[in-house]
Amino acid sequence: MEVEEGRGALSGSPIESRFVNAPNQAVAEKDRNDISERLKEAFATGAIEMPQFFELLEHLWAARINADLIPVLAGVPVVYRASAQPALGGDSVGGPPGEAPRGPGLFGRD
Repeated sequence: MEVEEGRGALSGSPIESRFVNAPNQAVAEKDRNDISERLKEAFATGAIEMPQFFELLEHLWAARINADLIPVLAGVPVVYRASAQPALGGDSVGGPPGEAPRGPGLFGRD
Protein backbone atom coordinates (compact mmCIF):
# COMPACT_ATOMS: atom_id res chain seq x y z
CA MET A 1 0.00 0.00 0.00
CA GLU A 2 1.46 3.32 -1.02
CA VAL A 3 0.47 6.25 1.19
CA GLU A 4 1.18 9.96 1.08
CA GLU A 5 2.94 10.58 4.40
CA GLY A 6 0.58 11.78 7.10
CA ARG A 7 -2.53 11.88 4.85
CA GLY A 8 -5.34 9.46 4.25
CA ALA A 9 -5.15 8.08 0.71
CA LEU A 10 -8.89 8.09 0.06
CA SER A 11 -10.04 10.86 2.33
CA GLY A 12 -7.22 13.38 2.27
CA SER A 13 -7.62 13.50 6.04
CA PRO A 14 -4.71 13.62 8.47
CA ILE A 15 -3.69 10.36 10.13
CA GLU A 16 -4.30 10.42 13.89
CA SER A 17 -1.23 11.99 15.51
CA ARG A 18 -0.85 9.30 18.18
CA PHE A 19 0.03 6.78 15.48
CA VAL A 20 2.54 9.11 13.81
CA ASN A 21 4.05 10.48 17.05
CA ALA A 22 4.44 7.08 18.75
CA PRO A 23 5.14 4.79 15.81
CA ASN A 24 6.94 2.10 17.86
CA GLN A 25 4.24 1.82 20.53
CA ALA A 26 2.32 -1.46 20.61
CA VAL A 27 -1.12 -1.33 19.01
CA ALA A 28 -3.81 -0.88 21.66
CA GLU A 29 -6.72 -3.30 21.42
CA LYS A 30 -9.16 -0.37 21.66
CA ASP A 31 -7.51 1.30 18.64
CA ARG A 32 -7.65 -1.95 16.70
CA ASN A 33 -11.36 -2.34 17.49
CA ASP A 34 -12.11 1.32 16.67
CA ILE A 35 -10.36 1.05 13.31
CA SER A 36 -12.17 -2.22 12.58
CA GLU A 37 -15.49 -0.44 13.16
CA ARG A 38 -14.43 2.40 10.84
CA LEU A 39 -13.54 -0.14 8.16
CA LYS A 40 -16.92 -1.87 8.54
CA GLU A 41 -18.74 1.45 8.27
CA ALA A 42 -16.71 2.49 5.22
CA PHE A 43 -17.54 -0.82 3.52
CA ALA A 44 -21.23 -0.65 4.49
CA THR A 45 -21.56 2.86 3.03
CA GLY A 46 -19.74 1.92 -0.17
CA ALA A 47 -16.73 4.12 0.55
CA ILE A 48 -14.44 1.11 0.03
CA GLU A 49 -14.94 -2.04 -2.05
CA MET A 50 -14.84 -5.60 -0.72
CA PRO A 51 -11.29 -6.44 -1.88
CA GLN A 52 -9.90 -3.30 -0.20
CA PHE A 53 -11.99 -3.97 2.93
CA PHE A 54 -10.50 -7.45 3.35
CA GLU A 55 -6.97 -6.24 2.55
CA LEU A 56 -7.21 -3.46 5.15
CA LEU A 57 -8.65 -5.86 7.75
CA GLU A 58 -5.78 -8.25 7.12
CA HIS A 59 -3.22 -5.45 7.65
CA LEU A 60 -5.11 -4.23 10.73
CA TRP A 61 -5.04 -7.59 12.51
CA ALA A 62 -1.41 -8.21 11.53
CA ALA A 63 -0.31 -4.79 12.90
CA ARG A 64 1.95 -4.98 15.95
CA ILE A 65 3.01 -1.33 16.36
CA ASN A 66 1.31 1.99 15.57
CA ALA A 67 3.43 2.51 12.47
CA ASP A 68 1.81 -0.63 11.02
CA LEU A 69 -1.61 1.06 11.31
CA ILE A 70 -0.74 4.11 9.19
CA PRO A 71 -1.32 2.39 5.82
CA VAL A 72 -4.58 0.93 7.16
CA LEU A 73 -5.81 4.34 8.34
CA ALA A 74 -4.81 5.87 5.03
CA GLY A 75 -7.30 3.57 3.33
CA VAL A 76 -10.22 4.47 5.59
CA PRO A 77 -12.28 7.53 4.72
CA VAL A 78 -13.15 9.70 7.70
CA VAL A 79 -16.85 9.67 8.52
CA TYR A 80 -18.21 12.79 10.17
CA ARG A 81 -21.44 12.49 12.13
CA ALA A 82 -23.36 14.76 14.43
CA SER A 83 -23.11 14.04 18.11
CA ALA A 84 -26.21 12.69 19.79
CA GLN A 85 -25.22 14.47 23.01
CA PRO A 86 -25.68 18.21 23.62
CA ALA A 87 -22.39 20.07 23.71
CA LEU A 88 -22.73 21.67 27.15
CA GLY A 89 -24.90 19.25 29.12
CA GLY A 90 -28.63 19.34 29.65
CA ASP A 91 -31.05 18.37 26.95
CA SER A 92 -31.34 19.88 23.51
CA VAL A 93 -34.14 22.20 24.67
CA GLY A 94 -32.07 23.76 27.42
CA GLY A 95 -32.84 22.25 30.83
CA PRO A 96 -31.33 19.56 32.97
CA PRO A 97 -31.76 16.07 31.51
CA GLY A 98 -35.25 14.70 32.12
CA GLU A 99 -36.78 18.05 33.15
CA ALA A 100 -39.39 19.89 31.14
CA PRO A 101 -38.21 23.18 29.65
CA ARG A 102 -39.31 26.31 31.47
CA GLY A 103 -38.84 30.01 31.24
CA PRO A 104 -40.66 33.29 30.72
CA GLY A 105 -43.34 33.10 28.11
CA LEU A 106 -42.93 29.41 27.35
CA PHE A 107 -46.37 28.11 26.35
CA GLY A 108 -47.92 31.36 27.62
CA ARG A 109 -46.79 30.77 31.23
CA ASP A 110 -44.15 32.36 33.43
